[in-house]
Amino acid sequence: MGIDDYYYANVMKLYPNPTKDLFNVQLTINNEQLDGVSIQVFDVYGRLLDVVNMADARGASLQTTQIDLSRYAKGVYFVKAASEGKVIAVRKVVKR
Repeated sequence: MGIDDYYYANVMKLYPNPTKDLFNVQLTINNEQLDGVSIQVFDVYGRLLDVVNMADARGASLQTTQIDLSRYAKGVYFVKAASEGKVIAVRKVVKR
């Protein structure tokens, strides 16, 4: 594991997890880097369900934005942060 791998492994936190409907995505990168970052939500079949661009996310503050899973079934979802085609982090979130 290189230094970049270690850095990218620690840049995204999801909470609360598990969740009922809403969860927060917190990124630990500086605000200038948020312009090119998108948060993508996938189901277990790899289907893209939602995309939030951090630069124009409503409610985005201090590198945190909220995702709403209320219209989706209970289960496991994958959340990916990407910038300029490069994956920064991938986490799973459980909806109860």
